[in-house]
Amino acid sequence: SQKKRSEEVGEMSLRVSVIVPYNGEREYLDDLFASLQEQTGKDFEAVFVLGHAGSDIEKEISEREASFPVVIKTLPADKDGVSAARNLGIKSSNGDYVLFLDSDDYLEKTAIEEFIEGADDKDIVYARRRRTPYARDGYYADRERILAEKAEAAEHDEDEQDAEGE
Repeated sequence: SQKKRSEEVGEMSLRVSVIVPYNGEREYLDDLFASLQEQTGKDFEAVFVLGHAGSDIEKEISEREASFPVVIKTLPADKDGVSAARNLGIKSSNGDYVLFLDSDDYLEKTAIEEFIEGADDKDIVYARRRRTPYARDGYYADRERILAEKAEAAEHDEDEQDAEGE
């Protein structure tokens, strides 16, 4: 198990390793880092696996202040793609569990805490994903409106079903 591996090599054991394949999508980096920084569950590390994008991206990531450990790995020249990046991330991780994020993803503030609570020594934890066309700030700003629209649509669907049943 990952926990045993961490203890055997004398590394700090964390509950979650967030693995992020990253190919220089700078426009998403602020949202991704902010969502990790604001996590209520703090027992995690972020493992960024860089494609062949260069050292300027490594420097940009490593210079960011973070309240969590950041590990940066670079794919070897003979490897490419998200699968190779995730595999290298797993090998480089110290967590008991891994959580995969794409570079354009961001998490709800309680996501890692809920992930850890849901794990309860299970082998696999699955979380629902929510697609949004918004950047993180826009999503949170419009969240109440979106929830209200969904509730109204559900109510409308129930009214239609009631009318069909009469």
